[in-house]
Amino acid sequence: MADLSDSGTTPPVRPAKQTAAYRAALAAVILLGLLILIALGALVVGFIMRAGGRPHDSVASGAVQLVLAPDMNIVSADVSGDRLVLRLHGPAGDEIDIIDTGTGRLVAKMRTAAPPRR
Repeated sequence: MADLSDSGTTPPVRPAKQTAAYRAALAAVILLGLLILIALGALVVGFIMRAGGRPHDSVASGAVQLVLAPDMNIVSADVSGDRLVLRLHGPAGDEIDIIDTGTGRLVAKMRTAAPPRR
């Protein structure tokens, strides 16, 4: 019987680390690892920015003082979501004030002129 390994009919065996499939898999693992590191970095930066950002506007004492113009009367007060809507009436005309209930800040003010005198 003849020995086939001596006849040169079998292809040479390449080490596993030199195959194209191994190199492609290694490149994919490295790329995915880098993407994971970038995502974790972005997550850390997001937490730092949120924690170190500007403080939330909030009412410290829980009470807000609203000063009305002289002779101005509150016609009605309604709450819509996180907004307080005040309808006011006075000699200078009607007014609607919208106030943020979380901060006590005036969000919008709408005025109408007084009716003309006859």
